[in-house]
Amino acid sequence: SATLTVLLRGSSTKFVEVQSRLSSDSSEEYRSLIRQTTESGQEDWALSMMGRATILAGNICFSAIGFSDGTLIVFSPSGRRLFPLMKLSGPLCYLECNNETHLLAVTEEGHLYFWEVPHQKALLSFSIRKTLLANSSSSIEGFEVTEEGKCVVRLGNGEVYVYSESLEVWVGVSSRPFKHSEFLESSTGLLSSLSSCTSPTVPPLKRLQLDSQLNSRHPPIDIDPAAQANDTSSHIQNQIHLALLLQSSQEYLHWYRLLIRRLTTDGNTSQLTEICDSLVNPQSSNQGWDPFILGIPKKMLLEESVKIIANNRSLQRLVYKYHHILSIGPKNVLAPFETRANSNFGAQDQNSTEPSPMKIVTARRTDPIASRLTTRPMSPLVHVNKADDDEPSRPTNASVNLQLSSDQISVVDGFSPLLDS
Repeated sequence: SATLTVLLRGSSTKFVEVQSRLSSDSSEEYRSLIRQTTESGQEDWALSMMGRATILAGNICFSAIGFSDGTLIVFSPSGRRLFPLMKLSGPLCYLECNNETHLLAVTEEGHLYFWEVPHQKALLSFSIRKTLLANSSSSIEGFEVTEEGKCVVRLGNGEVYVYSESLEVWVGVSSRPFKHSEFLESSTGLLSSLSSCTSPTVPPLKRLQLDSQLNSRHPPIDIDPAAQANDTSSHIQNQIHLALLLQSSQEYLHWYRLLIRRLTTDGNTSQLTEICDSLVNPQSSNQGWDPFILGIPKKMLLEESVKIIANNRSLQRLVYKYHHILSIGPKNVLAPFETRANSNFGAQDQNSTEPSPMKIVTARRTDPIASRLTTRPMSPLVHVNKADDDEPSRPTNASVNLQLSSDQISVVDGFSPLLDS
């Protein structure tokens, strides 16, 4: 006879025990006695079934048992069957689960199955040999199911892969392709910048990358500045996607800030515009638009981005654009800016050809001055010196653009608004 015992994940007192022995009728068939017990030996439930159990795993929500003929059975905490009797492609060599929801099974032939147990939903079924090991002489070192419900495979050569359900592909988490990145210590290959991600537990992306073979020491090499800049930018963007895949909000925010700072330093207007636009609610078609990324408000990300971009004086037009959007708020109607003393916002670089940000002035329709606003073509701007106290000096010949809404009149001009006398 053979006995298997496992402590249920998420519990310190619950065990599942399986005892397999030959039947008493000498038919050379095995019968397995399955029990769930407490640490004190109290039995919660017990049942028996034909077959020889070879592997088991479990948590506080379910337990799973694999048999020598490739059969897999999943039980609830009370001993109720959660799945029908499943026949896999062969005997199991690996069975693992996270603390609540996901179950991973791998057969001796290298076929991997991955389920979301509460919904009885298959997330993955494929052959490891035909994918991850197809063009590699390496072997499988281990498997893991993260608490976020991600399937992780580690190879013997140090590579680590995570399955992306949305892309339906395996994604490598190693930073090996970005060996010239500024965020890798040349002596160890470690992600030095992740040291600022302080947490009681190691964030998932950092932990997986620390497990990678890339962390072995290698001698420093001379790096071409252009190659380093390219690898650094690509590395940061890849880290953001990996943080999204692993649902690590802390690491996502860390790498997002690094990306915005990098693009701001480089003056990369096009990429900054793409990123900021993705954080703005598309009013024309906002169905399915999520105002959060991993629980982080997109508005907060946009506000942080604007503050960082404002450090580059040549990007003030971009700052103005998204500061304006933030000031409008969720109603998406034209509203005036509040006047704030901010040396970074609204300042014009003397060496820049960009004009100063436009000023916005509003007047209510009921205001008698509103009726004196006009639009007229003018010749170049002329300042008239005050000849006496009757007529104040004022700019003339400024082009004025009137924008009327239902309850207000807005005058948008690069200079002061021109009022008709």
